Amino acid sequence: MLAEASSSTSNAHASVLMPSEELAADAVHIKGPDLSSPITLEELLKSYNTIGFQATGLSRAIQIVEEMVHPSPPHVNITDD
Repeated sequence: MLAEASSSTSNAHASVLMPSEELAADAVHIKGPDLSSPITLEELLKSYNTIGFQATGLSRAIQIVEEMVHPSPPHVNITDD
C-alpha cells in the first residue's frame, strides 16, 4: 500500500512539476502596480500592461482606443521625380 501511494505521488509530481522553458526575449514580465504611494488613474491603467493576461488585453484595447481618438498624422513619402 505504501509503495502504491509513493508511486501515485511520483506520478503526480512528474505530471505537475514540469521543467520550465526559456522565456522569449520579448516576453512581458508580470508584476502589479506599486501601490505603496499614490498613483493617478492613468498610471494605474498603464500598469495593466504587466498585471496579467486579461489585464494585458485590456491595456492593448486602451492603447488602440487612444490611437483612434488621437491618431498620428499620416506618413507621406516624398520622392524626387
